[in-house]
Amino acid sequence: MIIAVTGAHGFIGSAVMRRGAEAGHEMIAWHRGYQPSDILRVTHADGTVRAPAQAVIHCGWGGLDDGTRDDPGVLNSSAAAALRCLRRVCDLADGSYGPPGPRRWVGVGSQAEVTRTMPYGYVKDEIRRATMNMAMGAGVSWAWGRLFSVYGPNASSGVIRYVIEAQREWRSLKLDACDQKWDFLYVDDAADALLALATRPGLSGTFDIASGERVVLRDAVYKAAGYAKLRARGGVGGLIHFGPRQGQTMPPADTRWLRLHTGWSPQVTLDEGLRRTVKGTP
Repeated sequence: MIIAVTGAHGFIGSAVMRRGAEAGHEMIAWHRGYQPSDILRVTHADGTVRAPAQAVIHCGWGGLDDGTRDDPGVLNSSAAAALRCLRRVCDLADGSYGPPGPRRWVGVGSQAEVTRTMPYGYVKDEIRRATMNMAMGAGVSWAWGRLFSVYGPNASSGVIRYVIEAQREWRSLKLDACDQKWDFLYVDDAADALLALATRPGLSGTFDIASGERVVLRDAVYKAAGYAKLRARGGVGGLIHFGPRQGQTMPPADTRWLRLHTGWSPQVTLDEGLRRTVKGTP
């Protein structure tokens, strides 16, 4: 299958590109200009012809790497880009630019949508609803993959990355109580789930993408620190200091529909994922 990916150089997008290629798909990085020529029929210099892309996975979203995801300007531009991407897919689907383009669009969401307590989660959920309505009106197949606590070697932010870097540099960690339960998912498993949604054009809806196994955040912190080959201790003056609770409790994910309709299931355990993350983190 030929699949176009926006945000192809980001944490999630690059994993989707890599895992898709490994699975035998032809992957295309579709840049923010969303030019039709990038994903429609292409004739190469040697005379071979690439057919139009059949699906688009929209991974692009600003502010996830530098902590500015709640900035109003970043939210506005990211939301506008998502709508513009789908609008272009809707235009291409009817053959207005030549051969019909992709008729399948998969959006990438976040667990933050469930509570909608932060601007990022609120806007993400609004975009989920808006793109669903837009796709239905244009006859484009639509699905939304809601990611829960994805981690991996190339993540530029997140608690796992923070712990690993601090332990390597012998910096003290100041965290909250970390007694919440989180549902961590290794990035390769997340990418495989998005690809599973992209390759099933008859499947529509919002799907939670998670491991389905909630763990106490403090336990994950200790595991990550341990795999960084440093001894971690809790309490004041230790390598890790746990203070009062500040973070919100993460809502549980429901992966039953995703597993039932796609056959997907996570393949990487938390321990194995942390080992890979520590090994691959620069």
